Amino acid sequence: MRRKIVKNFIIRQYRHVDIIALQEVKVKNKTKLKNNLRNLLPGARIIIDYMNSERGGSALLINQKLMVSETGVSGFEGAAWATVHAASGSIRVASLHAPNTKEERQTYWEWWDSQIDREDWVLVGDFNNVELPEDSKGKSALMQGSEERAWRRMVNRMDSIDAYMATVRTKGGLFTRLAFCRQRYDQARKILKEEKNKQKNDCKEGDDIRREEEDMRIILQEEDNEETMMRLLSKENELRKWELRDAKAWRLRSKERWFREGEAPSRYFYSQLKAKFAREKIAALETEDGNFISSHTEIMEEVERYYRNLYTRVQEIAQIRQAREHMLQLLTSRVTQEEDATLHQVPTEEGLEEVIHDYHKEKSPGLDGLVAEVLQACWSFVKTDCIDMFIDFWERGALTEKNRTAVVKLLPKNS
Repeated sequence: MRRKIVKNFIIRQYRHVDIIALQEVKVKNKTKLKNNLRNLLPGARIIIDYMNSERGGSALLINQKLMVSETGVSGFEGAAWATVHAASGSIRVASLHAPNTKEERQTYWEWWDSQIDREDWVLVGDFNNVELPEDSKGKSALMQGSEERAWRRMVNRMDSIDAYMATVRTKGGLFTRLAFCRQRYDQARKILKEEKNKQKNDCKEGDDIRREEEDMRIILQEEDNEETMMRLLSKENELRKWELRDAKAWRLRSKERWFREGEAPSRYFYSQLKAKFAREKIAALETEDGNFISSHTEIMEEVERYYRNLYTRVQEIAQIRQAREHMLQLLTSRVTQEEDATLHQVPTEEGLEEVIHDYHKEKSPGLDGLVAEVLQACWSFVKTDCIDMFIDFWERGALTEKNRTAVVKLLPKNS
């Protein structure tokens, strides 16, 4: 059944696309694989890298109307590639299937990193890489991040992007590395939804405790006995614990650092939170042509259009240099040679540890969902990875894609 579905899919797609990449095509031998593909798509140019009957092979099916100048397979089993030419230009395409063992996977990506040049490449594969080593599961988790580091080095050096970002308007299923990120986002959204429901339940719990306490007081007035008194004291103690827990939650939301531990939430903190939301909300926006828009959908479309034009606008190199020189002339205070030498020193373990432990506690979580206390408490066994990351950045002068992710936050402006 699965083979029939794949066969129908290939025949249907071949009418609309020029290149099809296949991985894990499992047959008894390479000759049978090639014959099956020839019978499936007569006339297509076929490049195969066959491994074995258990793991199958990788293949490229190229439309006969395209010119192919080079073909080959990787230095390791599992990759077939070709240089394809069309009227609009040439491109190199590779169909990849990464090995199974952790040592082979790490070496696999290191080999590709050394072989791929700065020309245009499209890598299509079933390697299921993730953004961060800690996101690995199954066999990849046993590698302790070695494969992920090799993968990220290659991606960063090539300044690669996910295919989904380049074909974001394409209709149909796109199963790429970004799909895993979206899956993580869906999981986070589910957690946030559960947290929101938990907050509602906590509020309901507090109301229930208050009502029970009031009932105990009424009963105590009618029946003054020791059992009722003990139940009332128990409810009062339970209510105080709930108020302390609720106060801590509101402290984190309001971001008031000097809020003392144990202080009950007051109207001030609720007003601070409401004022923060009001400051960050954009009620209206003036467009470049002078029109005002207030619809949330129109505002988001205008913001997207503005930043798309801002970051895709092509400027002359002379203009960029002139602007840079002008900015440097405006600087009146500059660092000394001694300060410059200090700033260029490789970070030390002691210096990084001092910075980590100087983080202010009880701040709201960052984009990764972690508060500073987590990093401080776990520093003894995460410091090796953190220090390696900082030193790698210092030596190569390039941050990973995760560190280069920017968050654009719009600030209200009074004209």
